[in-house]
Amino acid sequence: MAENVLNTAEKKEIEAAIEIAEELYCDGKSDECDAAFQALLDKYTQPKEQIHIIKRWNECLKAIYNDLIEKLRYGEALELCSKALLFLGKYPVELNDELLSMQNDYANCLKHNDKQEQAIEIYKELIIKCTAKYGKDANNTLISFGNLAGSLKDTGKLPAAIQMRTCAVNGLLQLHGKKNRDYMRELSNLSDDYSLLGNMQKAINLESQVYKLRKKNLGKHNIYTIDSPNIIASFYRTMMQYSKAIFFYKKARSLTLVDDYYTLTSAITLAECYACIDQNEKAQQTLNSLSKKISECELKNNSLQEFREYVYSLIELNNSNYSEAEAHAEEAVKYDSSQDESAHTSKRFLAEILFHSGSYEKANRIIEEIHDEYLENENSAILSLNFECLYANIKSAVGDFQISADALDKAALISRQCRFPAAGFLIASSKAFAAYCRLDMECFERYKSIALGYSGWGVDSNSFSVRWLKQL
Repeated sequence: MAENVLNTAEKKEIEAAIEIAEELYCDGKSDECDAAFQALLDKYTQPKEQIHIIKRWNECLKAIYNDLIEKLRYGEALELCSKALLFLGKYPVELNDELLSMQNDYANCLKHNDKQEQAIEIYKELIIKCTAKYGKDANNTLISFGNLAGSLKDTGKLPAAIQMRTCAVNGLLQLHGKKNRDYMRELSNLSDDYSLLGNMQKAINLESQVYKLRKKNLGKHNIYTIDSPNIIASFYRTMMQYSKAIFFYKKARSLTLVDDYYTLTSAITLAECYACIDQNEKAQQTLNSLSKKISECELKNNSLQEFREYVYSLIELNNSNYSEAEAHAEEAVKYDSSQDESAHTSKRFLAEILFHSGSYEKANRIIEEIHDEYLENENSAILSLNFECLYANIKSAVGDFQISADALDKAALISRQCRFPAAGFLIASSKAFAAYCRLDMECFERYKSIALGYSGWGVDSNSFSVRWLKQL
C-alpha cells in the first residue's frame, strides 16, 4: 500500500534514516534515536508514508527485541516494547497485526519482569482481540491462550492454567496436527503444569509423547528434542527416583552436540543424581568434565557455579566430610548475589546441608530467614512439600516440636496433590525424625517403618534420604 506513494529515492532516504536511528538506539542514545525517528515522521506526513516508516521501524525494533530476549535483558526489552507500542498506536487499524504482536511481546516482558498480574490482564485482552480479528480457533488466539496459561501458572493458579493450556493444546492439534511446533511446545508446557500440580505420572506421559513427536519430526539432535528427556529426568528426580532420572539425563547428554546454559544445568543435575545415590566417583567425574564448559558459558552468570558447589557439598556429605560440605554450600550462596527467589533456593540448599551436617542452630537461622518468602514464591506442590518437611526436621532438631508439627500438618495438606510415593516418604520420615528427637522410640520405629516401606518401589533405596533415615 505505502509503496505506491514513495519513490525510489524516498525509500532509500527512509532506509538510511532508520539505520541511523537503529545505530543510535543500539549505542544507548535513546533520546537521540527518538528525535531522529520523529524527524523522519515530521518530514513524511502522509498517513501511507508514515505507515510504511513505522512498519520498517517496527521490524528493526523487533530484531533488537529478539536479541535482548536471547540475552535475558528483559528490562531493556520492556522499555523497547513500550516505545514500539507508542508508534504503532498512531495507526491502530492499519497496523493492527503489528500492534497485536508487539502487545504480546510487551506482556511477555512484563512476565519476565515479575509483573505477572499485568501480563495476565494483557493476555486476556489479546484473547478477546485475536478472537474478534482472527477467530477463536486461529493460531494467534490459541497462542494467547498458552501465554495466559503460563502467567497463571507462575502466579500459582494451576487449575486455571491447565484449563487455558488444554484449550491451546486441543485447538493447535485440530488446526495443525501433531507435527506442529506450537502444538508440541504447548503439550510440553502442559506436562510441566501437571508436574507442578503434583500429578507426575500424567506429566511424564505427556512429555514422553512430546519426545516421540519431536524426535520424529525435528530430529534426535534438535535442541527441543533434547529438552524432552531432560524434562522427563527432572520429573523422576523430583520423585526421588534417581536411577530413572540418570537414565534420561544420560540419554539427553548423548544427543547433545553443542552445550549451552540449559544443557549444562541438566548435566550438573546428572552429577547431583549420582551424588544422591552415593555414586560419588561418577558425580565427581561428571563435574570435572564440565568444568571448562561452565566457565565458558556465554551467559556469564553464576548460577551454574552455584549449582556445582551444591553438588560438591553433597559429595562431601556422602563422605562424612561435614565441614567441607558446609563450605561448599556457603560458597554456593556467595555465587548467588541476587535477592529474588533463586537466592532463597541457594539458602535452602545451605540449610539442608547444615541440617545433615549436624549444625542445627545455623540451619534454623537460615531456614527462618527464607521461610515465608520461599513458600510465597514457590508454586510447585512437591517443592513446597519438600521445603515444609525440611523446615519441620530442623525445628525438631532444635526442639521446637509444636512448630514442627504445624509444618507437617501443612505438608500433609500439600501431599494430597502429590500422586507419587516420595510425598508419603517425606512426611513419614519427617514424623519419624520428630519422634526420634522427642525420644518417643515406639512412634519413631512406626513411622520409620512406614517411610522405608516406600524404599525400592517408589523411592530409590540408596538415595541419601533413605540412608539418612536408616542411620538414625
